[in-house]
Amino acid sequence: MKRIILCACLLIFICISSFLSLNMLKKNTTYFTNDLEDISRLYELERYDEAYRKADVLYADWNKFCRTASVIVDLDRLEEINSSFAKLLPLINIQAEETESEIKSLSKRIERLYGAEIPLWYNVF
Repeated sequence: MKRIILCACLLIFICISSFLSLNMLKKNTTYFTNDLEDISRLYELERYDEAYRKADVLYADWNKFCRTASVIVDLDRLEEINSSFAKLLPLINIQAEETESEIKSLSKRIERLYGAEIPLWYNVF
């Protein structure tokens, strides 16, 4: 009977931690995609200094998030997004043509980050 109770408690703990980590991941990916949209709007309006400052703050927030997300998410995905963030700041600074496409690509990668972590029936079984 003790084994059954222990297994049930362990299963409940795993379910709760999975739910909380998925919720944290959704909240942060929404935050990052919304801020990337703001940066894109600022860049389109040719307010490059504000876009650069916002991107710099977002990159610092990404580095903080990356530490906690490395427990939940595959590290290769995080490194791919991290390299895109690192390219974004110089692109905004020099006002390059590919800045808009890099922002859109980065936003899609972050959205897929959450989508890949949602447990589906074929992932579980």
